[in-house]
Amino acid sequence: MNSKQLLLFFFLAWGYGLSAQPTGFLVKHDSETLKVATADPTMEWTFNEYSGFWSLTEVKLDSSNASQGFEMGIPEWGQGKLRIANPLEIGDFELSNSQKKGLSISRMLEYEKLTIRQELRFYPNVPVFSVHWYFKGSLVGVDWVPVKTGNGMQESLPASDSSPGFLFHLKFPSSHWEMETVQFRESTDHHNEPVTRRTFSPFWKQVFYEGNLLLAKNLEHKPSFFLLKYSPHSHAQSFYPGFDFSVSSTGAKVWSTGVNPDTIGPEWAESYPVFVGLSSGEDLEMHLIQLQMQVAARTVFESPLLLANTWGDRSRDSRMNADFIRSELEKAARLGIKVVQLDDGWQAGLSKNSAQKSGQKWDDWKKEDWEVHPERFPEGLDPLINYARENGLELGIWFNPSKVNSYIHWERDADIILSIYREYGVRQFKVDGLEILDRLSEVRIHQLLQKVKRESQGKINFNLDVTAGNRLGFIQSQAYGHIFMENRYTDWGNYYPHLTLKNLWNLAHFIPLQAIQAEFLNTDRNPNVYPESDYLAPQRIGLRYAFWVAAMAQPLAWMELSGLSAPNESILRSSLLEFSKFAEEFQRGVIRPILQEPNGFSWTGFRSWNEQTNREIYVVFKEKSENETQELLVERGRPPRLLFSTDSQAKLDWMGPGSVQVSMPKPFQILVFSLESDPNP
Repeated sequence: MNSKQLLLFFFLAWGYGLSAQPTGFLVKHDSETLKVATADPTMEWTFNEYSGFWSLTEVKLDSSNASQGFEMGIPEWGQGKLRIANPLEIGDFELSNSQKKGLSISRMLEYEKLTIRQELRFYPNVPVFSVHWYFKGSLVGVDWVPVKTGNGMQESLPASDSSPGFLFHLKFPSSHWEMETVQFRESTDHHNEPVTRRTFSPFWKQVFYEGNLLLAKNLEHKPSFFLLKYSPHSHAQSFYPGFDFSVSSTGAKVWSTGVNPDTIGPEWAESYPVFVGLSSGEDLEMHLIQLQMQVAARTVFESPLLLANTWGDRSRDSRMNADFIRSELEKAARLGIKVVQLDDGWQAGLSKNSAQKSGQKWDDWKKEDWEVHPERFPEGLDPLINYARENGLELGIWFNPSKVNSYIHWERDADIILSIYREYGVRQFKVDGLEILDRLSEVRIHQLLQKVKRESQGKINFNLDVTAGNRLGFIQSQAYGHIFMENRYTDWGNYYPHLTLKNLWNLAHFIPLQAIQAEFLNTDRNPNVYPESDYLAPQRIGLRYAFWVAAMAQPLAWMELSGLSAPNESILRSSLLEFSKFAEEFQRGVIRPILQEPNGFSWTGFRSWNEQTNREIYVVFKEKSENETQELLVERGRPPRLLFSTDSQAKLDWMGPGSVQVSMPKPFQILVFSLESDPNP
């Protein structure tokens, strides 16, 4: 049964009164029941009206028409006292990276002087919906009890299980589950674990957990689900109770709206949305990444971002001047790098990170601070901009918004960014120093970034630094551009390519790697900082391998290009050329980790499935493993095609359907191959 036939089946089964917008969704509703159906994937969601809210009561995930038994509980925000304030609104919403539109269903409810809006959103081609709450008015007369902070011990949990602090409640159809919480940790200047995972089995009592993501697989009937809290990481959230999820054998809840009830007023206050993914198979993480690829900024997936930033060589802004940047642009043009980013120090107002002692600024900036530094660039940026354009390059810019009084100058700072874009055509802005101080600052940070994206028609791309402080994190930052993952320096001996590879491999289970900026450094620098016996030191591994690690995400040349030796310049040029042959196809696909977690001594890698080309590209990394061969279990039916290897003795053998053997005798090597689907499986 094809998609059109299936939609016709739903139409006949339901009868009349259907809405069919946007394309790909069918909606039927009356005063008590709401049904939403999609053909790709085959799904049917049923919601029933309960105390004014829509509550999920039935889910059918495939053509078997079998109900999965999930139900959705409703927060007790005035249950039994709410009145419906408007008819059901059905419409669509734009998705950044999809030609299709999503489906939006909403209604408003009133209780005393408080107005609540519940919105359900559905996404094309993924079995996911999201729940959004909006509040405005006054809480006078409303029984809204804040959640007490809990530390995970039963004695300190909230007194009421049904406190208005919880956002979402999913009731389980059975008791036996294998569960995992995933917490994405920023402030990577202070640790090397951006992903923390915890597995557990539900207890009969409610147990509380921190994290952005809850994943679950049923051990009896095989349905699975995820709950994604679309928020900053745990302790950066506004009005945070000390946990994000509570789980028992009967259900899971997502906690904390992020809205302080004392600040609700005449303007809409939006809660943290919750994304709910349900599946009858093993492809839950695939759906999670596909969802994020739809809602992330369009600029994240336009093409691989080949960007260079000189800060990685630790001269800070001591060399920032027109002649130096001109030399960097000349080297970038020879290498094939597309963007040279001016980090901190191009501007008239110098920051506290400046090599000059006069630099003091960080939290509070004036408009004139963001003029071009008159001594360092006496002719302004125009000569450099013109040279870049003539050579197919771009300049990027560093910016740090003023955070005084909870970002009271957010509109001014947005206008400064837009004026730089309009005057010079600069599209890549590294945004540093963000700090969520309170709910108001969180709202204004979003307003600043949204204003810039909106008024540039989405052409400006942000590189959002998550290396320090409480910032937007790995989930929310994707809506605005790329995530600057970490600061590492050979000067301090904390740069190891295998650790960058490990972080990317762990993130790739849950986050689109296209959204991550991963740096590679000049591996010739500071060899004496590392022990001679350190087999994983960057100078032992070399620039070629370091580049290929970063190329699995968005590769950032974290170095002064003009400081590369002639051999390393040749290595980087050839590596960029080889990567460019399949880079766009690789980065337009869904990238997943394969083999073992990197540790410096393993076989590891990534595969990218591109729906448009219907083939997979595998990138296999051999670290300092004693094994010369590695078997891969693959999903495609045809023999593989070798695309590239850094090892001249590498071999790729087809072992029959479902199995490929890779041979690379030398350590720290890469092999790339593709697999196409068999048209007649």
